[in-house]
Amino acid sequence: MNTNEVLFSETKNVSMKKIIFTALFFANLLFCNDLKTLAEECKNNNYASCADVGVVLYQAGELETAIGFWEKACDGGNASGCQNLGVLYHLGQGVEQNSQTALKLWESACNGGENLACYNLGNLYKEGKVVEKSDIKSRNYYDKACNKNIWLACHTLGDIYIEEKQSVQISAMGIDFYKRACEKGKIGVSCYKLAEIYDEGKIAKRSNQKAEKYYKLACQNGLKEGCEKVKE
Repeated sequence: MNTNEVLFSETKNVSMKKIIFTALFFANLLFCNDLKTLAEECKNNNYASCADVGVVLYQAGELETAIGFWEKACDGGNASGCQNLGVLYHLGQGVEQNSQTALKLWESACNGGENLACYNLGNLYKEGKVVEKSDIKSRNYYDKACNKNIWLACHTLGDIYIEEKQSVQISAMGIDFYKRACEKGKIGVSCYKLAEIYDEGKIAKRSNQKAEKYYKLACQNGLKEGCEKVKE
């Protein structure tokens, strides 16, 4: 799934917080005629079209108008509309900041099949600022999102299981989540962390071949630290 905006800091020691907007697979292909068609469909209560118009308008900088379309979409039961409204309420962008409202919108969206909302809920329960911290709930939400190809959720689960250092089995789970995020989601920092694991040989058998492979993938997926390692 593509995203309109990903708010996270990506460094060697990445902090993947964060909030993701739902975007259209084909948003960049839309022109005026397509937008008019979607707007007409929205008027006829096609709520998926309302959500799609909201994305296009948001990308064009028409925030206030986008909010109106997302509100109609969400009120009509469209999960993507609720997801994107939740982002705006969480950030206080175009609306008064209210993370409790965001929470309710994301719960509705996640239950409605919008997996980015599940990822955002995982962040809330992991951080414990908006809701009471719950490792179980955060993992459940991340797992639900990861299983639906939200690769940042897979990466975050990798972080969680690797940091626990409870057992070889737990660490192996973390490695598997990193592999999914790296190889399927093309998340450079996941590739880099795998490379470090095989380079250091502490929680997995040391392998220069695997380390080199994942440093290269990190580089190919845009992480400059991976490119620096490849040059060594």
